[in-house]
Amino acid sequence: LVPDGTFDVRVSSTSGTSLGSIYASEEWTLRELKMKIHKVAEVPVDQQRIFLGEDELVGDTQLLRTLLHAVFSVDLILVREFGWLELQNVQCAGMDAHVERMSVEQAKRKCASLEGYQGFVCRPHLQMSEVHFKSR
Repeated sequence: LVPDGTFDVRVSSTSGTSLGSIYASEEWTLRELKMKIHKVAEVPVDQQRIFLGEDELVGDTQLLRTLLHAVFSVDLILVREFGWLELQNVQCAGMDAHVERMSVEQAKRKCASLEGYQGFVCRPHLQMSEVHFKSR
């Protein structure tokens, strides 16, 4: 039985794996929920994107009662977003590779600025992601 004024929040990964369950007060902010999710799922608050169905919950200061439209329980999906990638750029013409740190948005802008390229693929590799830019 869920206490009055609370939601039984079940958090899952995109693969459907249960990451935990939290009794959340309707008076909590989204940020407070994210801090509790950090404790059960070990995903840092700044790397969390939380979805209710297809809708992302946004506004860290928003109260849960305005974001969650459930009477007793709600199922949320947690997506972990890494804000930074370690990019291994391989120079053309046989020059040595070098590692460059940039955000995902910076990688998108860099790809857009490269003539003849349409996107990139990230492949996790040890402590960095190899990024391969794809030509058109």
